[in-house]
Amino acid sequence: MAKPGQEVLYQSQRAVVQAIYSPLQEQVLKYQEYEEALLLSHLISADIVKNDMAETLRRLREYCSKLSSQAEVAADRCLQLTNGWTFPSLVFALATYIEQFTSRLAQTVRHVEKQKTSIEDDWNVFTTCLNLIQAAGELVMAVDNMEHSLATMFTNAAAKFMWEPATPFTATPDLLLLKQGVDSLKQLVVMLSQAQCQSTVEVALHTIMNPVSSQLASLPDLPAWNSRQGTTSHLSLSFSPQEYVTQIGQYLMTLPQHLEPLLVNHSPALNRALQEANTTCSTGPSGRVVSESEVSAADFLINSVGQNTCKLYTDAILKIPEITTSMITQLTTDIDYICNILEDLGVTSCDPLDKLNLLLKAPVEQYWKIAPGNNPRLIAAVRQMRNIPVQS
Repeated sequence: MAKPGQEVLYQSQRAVVQAIYSPLQEQVLKYQEYEEALLLSHLISADIVKNDMAETLRRLREYCSKLSSQAEVAADRCLQLTNGWTFPSLVFALATYIEQFTSRLAQTVRHVEKQKTSIEDDWNVFTTCLNLIQAAGELVMAVDNMEHSLATMFTNAAAKFMWEPATPFTATPDLLLLKQGVDSLKQLVVMLSQAQCQSTVEVALHTIMNPVSSQLASLPDLPAWNSRQGTTSHLSLSFSPQEYVTQIGQYLMTLPQHLEPLLVNHSPALNRALQEANTTCSTGPSGRVVSESEVSAADFLINSVGQNTCKLYTDAILKIPEITTSMITQLTTDIDYICNILEDLGVTSCDPLDKLNLLLKAPVEQYWKIAPGNNPRLIAAVRQMRNIPVQS
C-alpha cells in the first residue's frame, strides 16, 4: 500500500502528464474528420466515373485493388499518431470511404439498368453486366482483405495497450481520449477478441470432428451400396454394423475418457471460450447453455460432436444415389448403432439422422403418411433413393 506522501507525488506527476496531453485531446476528437478528408481526397483524385461505361468499370476494378492498401496506410498513421487508440474513429472513417466508393459503383448500376431493354440488340450491354458483377465481387474481396489486415494490426496493437498506468508517466488511452472514446476502444477490443475466439473454437471443433468426417467421406462409395442383389429375402438375414460406423462409434465412446480431465481440473478459460463462441446464440444446437460448472464444457462438447455427427452422417447418406431393400436394412442397422451410442452419451437429439432413419424404415405404402412434418429435403431425397412414386 502506497504511503500518503508517495500517493500525493504520484497524483502530482500524473497531473503534469495529463496537462501535457490535454491540448491534443481536442485534435484527437477531430481524428475521424481528418482521416475521412484524406481518404476521400485519394478517391476524388482517382476520377473514377467517366462518360464511357467500360472505362468507368475498368477504373472501379482498378481502384478496388487499392482499397486494402489505403486502409493499411491509414492504420499505420493511426498507430504512429495515437498508438492505435483512435482505431474506432478510423473504422468510421473507412466506412465513409467505402460508402463513397460504392456510391460510384451504384451510379454505374443505375446506368446499366437503364440499358436493360437494349441487351438483345447490343451484346456490349451483356459484357458490361458481367464486368459489373466482377467489379462487385472484387469490391467484396477487397473489403474482406481490408477487414482481415486491420483486425490483425489492431489485435497486435491492442495486446500492448495499458489501461491503467503502471507509473505516472505510462501512456494510456485516457490521456488522448475522452471517456466515450476510451469506452469505444474497449468495445472494439472486446469485439475483435470475441471474433478471434469464435474462429479458434470453430477450428478446434472441426479438428475434433475429423475422425468422424474422414470415415463418412467414403460412405457413398462403399461396396455395400453397389450391390444390386437387394430383394425382400434379404430382410431375413442378420445385419451387423459396418466397419466405418464401428470406427466412428469407437471414437465417440472414447470422448468421455478424453474429456475427463475437464472434470478433474476445471478450466474456467475453456468454459469462457465456449461461451464467447456462442455469443450470437447463447445456447448450443442442443439448447444447452455453457455455464461455469465443471460438467458444462464436457457436456456441451459431447453434444456438439454428437449433433455434428448426425448432420454429417445425414449429408453423407443423401449422396447415395439409389438403394435396394437389403441396403436399407444395412443402412438403418448402421444408423441405429450410432444413435444408440449417442443416446448412451447423453446427446439430447439425433436430428436430422433419426428423421432420416424413420423415412428409410417406412414401408413404401406408408411413406406418404409418415413423411409429413419432416424436412422436405429429406422427404424428396429418400423418395428418390428408394424409387418411391411421387404422391398423386
